[in-house]
Amino acid sequence: MNNNKTPNDQSPDDKNDQHQNDQNPNVNDQKPQEGDATTPPTIENSITDNGPLDALEKTSDGKKLIQLQGDDRLLSAVAAEYGTAMAVSEKVFSLNDAVYYYSKGKFRPLKAHGFRTFSEKYITGYRIKDGKIVAHSLSREDASGILASEQFLQALPVLERVNSCRLPVYRTGSTPPKIELLPPGYDKDSRIFTMPEGPQYATDMPVDVAVQVFRELFEEFVFTEPERALSVVVAETVGFYVAPMLPLGTLRPGYVFVANAEGAGKTYGAKCVATPTIGAIPTGVKAVSEEEIEKRITTTVREAGLVMLLDNIKGHLDSPALEALLSCEVWGSRQLGQNTSIIGPNLVTVIITGNGLTVSPDVRRHSCHNEPSGL
Repeated sequence: MNNNKTPNDQSPDDKNDQHQNDQNPNVNDQKPQEGDATTPPTIENSITDNGPLDALEKTSDGKKLIQLQGDDRLLSAVAAEYGTAMAVSEKVFSLNDAVYYYSKGKFRPLKAHGFRTFSEKYITGYRIKDGKIVAHSLSREDASGILASEQFLQALPVLERVNSCRLPVYRTGSTPPKIELLPPGYDKDSRIFTMPEGPQYATDMPVDVAVQVFRELFEEFVFTEPERALSVVVAETVGFYVAPMLPLGTLRPGYVFVANAEGAGKTYGAKCVATPTIGAIPTGVKAVSEEEIEKRITTTVREAGLVMLLDNIKGHLDSPALEALLSCEVWGSRQLGQNTSIIGPNLVTVIITGNGLTVSPDVRRHSCHNEPSGL
């Protein structure tokens, strides 16, 4: 059986891929570069066993050998094997029916063209030529088919949340149930990935010392009701920390910082409560159209985002999409310009700041309010 082509027999798709790579040698610069990025050794030099082809499983550098799609070889079977081989790394995940990979402290979506080279860190694809097995890269068409296949997605570990530092979970499966801090990396039971590069902190701090830390952190803020305001910011900070302990879909209040003048510290206060747990917070402003607000929410949910900061909002805030986000357990929306829908659990905490800001009744009812003063 010969599934390989000579250069003259290449398909238009293979020729087009080769032409693009020749024209743009840096086409893969944006792709992940962990580990050995050099060309894998040829299979002929890697394999010393001359036994049956189906007995060969790995190259000499430890990569899984997988026969690619062709005659008598369905793409669904290839997809299932690719998924199983890549799941072992615990760096490739299924998140809301999309594929994401972890590299250098970040999660990124995995697209078809990048998948062709990314997969070769773990797998060497091959075809049969003149009775021998020869290394071969995935075509772009096969890469797209694998990423979209149910067989591939089902083989990957499911990711539900990403933590920037070690946070507690409630282990209901143990006897008795217990609270424990998640280890760095992927935790199969909770489906949570904890960044190994996350900040370290004391786990034995006495309660009275912790209370003093909060008081010192916010002592220079001028609040119209100091004790109530301190209770709100402490609740918000602790809420971010204990969120992984709560069942998926548990609703969280939004937080609104309304100042009476510029320079009151509303944005700084919002970041103080979230940054210790979440890390850097992407700041945004209210979009002009309701469609853009919905689009931003959908992107945040799809990527398992934990916070959405709408900073320095002017006038009156009235958004049906934002009201729905504050009161829903699962968010669903049609993908802009397409007929497909995106559905995912709502993990988002909404923080809103503004000078002299007013909000709609539904936003007010689902939020805790603070009023830093600049006077």
